[in-house]
Amino acid sequence: MLAKSTHTSFKMVHVLSVMTLFFIVQIIASDLAYQFTLIPDKVVQGNEWWRVLTHVFAIDSPWLAFLGLPIYYWLGKETEHLTQDGVFPIGFLIGAIITGLVYAVMPVECPPLGAGLYGMLYSASLAMTMVRSPAITVPALAKLRISIISTLTIGFGFVFLGMSMFIGDMMYMYSYSLQSGSGIMIGLLTGLIWSHIRLAGKEAEVPKHDFPTYVPIATQPIRKDEKALINIMIEQREVIQESHLIDEDTDDESILNIILEKIHDQQYDSLTEGEKAFLERYSRSLK
Repeated sequence: MLAKSTHTSFKMVHVLSVMTLFFIVQIIASDLAYQFTLIPDKVVQGNEWWRVLTHVFAIDSPWLAFLGLPIYYWLGKETEHLTQDGVFPIGFLIGAIITGLVYAVMPVECPPLGAGLYGMLYSASLAMTMVRSPAITVPALAKLRISIISTLTIGFGFVFLGMSMFIGDMMYMYSYSLQSGSGIMIGLLTGLIWSHIRLAGKEAEVPKHDFPTYVPIATQPIRKDEKALINIMIEQREVIQESHLIDEDTDDESILNIILEKIHDQQYDSLTEGEKAFLERYSRSLK
């Protein structure tokens, strides 16, 4: 289990390492982002569809490098610790590619799209979904910690989106809206799908037993063989009761007292045939 956790964590760290390396090189070569970010005109008209993938790693702003990367790492690490698999990087990459394809064919002119709000809000949405998933057990302190940082991240995303709307730049508003909405929705869907698969896997691991189905006696008449079996069971029970009652070391008076107590508690009709026969023999012996 430990080896598996380390392996999946390496995949997440690998994605973040590429993003960090891209930002460092971007500082040296300022035009690097232009070569890898998603520019709709170049994707559709220039047939540069590889930008749909490379934009995921293209960090072109310091605020994202110093704020977004720590959030990616922290929430990604928490998520992988809970799930013990690569759901975080897989969902992150697939969702970013889908978002990039949608962005490339948008009917409005949009600015270049690089790594941005999508990743931050995806991480927060996925983490929030995980801590509420019935497929895993999350310690209360960890749940509180993840919920706080995820809520603050989502809140920051909406504040940033609101600022772009306030400024009135429609192109950036479209870009930020798409990144925010897709990040939250894809994180939520990734978490829900993972939870469903994990729960289904747990149900499959539980061994299924074929228990007989019992039909109430009142729903169908008792057959003759069943009546005979019941009578045999009653007779055997009476023999057992009588054998327990009439012991070799028990004298007649003790047996009589036991039978009289039974008559007092359960009436005469509750006596077995053996008990009735004993009373008859005892009464004859007194004459």
